[in-house]
Amino acid sequence: MATTVKASTLKISVKEEITLNGKKHEYKQEQSIADVNMISQRIVRVPTSTEKILDFNSTTIGAGQYVAGDVKYIRITNLDDTNFVNIGIRKSSADVAYLKVEKGDSLLLNNTSLQTKTDGAGFSAFQTLTDIIAIADTAAVDIEIFVASSQS
Repeated sequence: MATTVKASTLKISVKEEITLNGKKHEYKQEQSIADVNMISQRIVRVPTSTEKILDFNSTTIGAGQYVAGDVKYIRITNLDDTNFVNIGIRKSSADVAYLKVEKGDSLLLNNTSLQTKTDGAGFSAFQTLTDIIAIADTAAVDIEIFVASSQS
């Protein structure tokens, strides 16, 4: 079967705007990511126990599973209006970087590369993420996950 899906360019914008002491400060960054031919967008309820939300330890795609080298962009947005969610970016079960995503906030990643150190040593080399986990703080929260990738 030949695909009829044509790769396209994902456009991302980040805009910051504030007025302090009568002076307006603005920043806008736009980014284009070419050759995206697969996207996944879903809403997931995260419990107060560890939940794997994305898996990059695969050579095939499936529900929540991606080929790490094909992933070009990830957005995780906390849809809750009260509670934060802990997002764990894992290289292995022992090497995890936890990030706190407050209510209404988003976490953006542009690749699946990570370097973690459990001994405090300096940077050596990037390695590929194995997965991303989520743990709600005091009550279950809903998050939105958006992944853009290119599959050959």
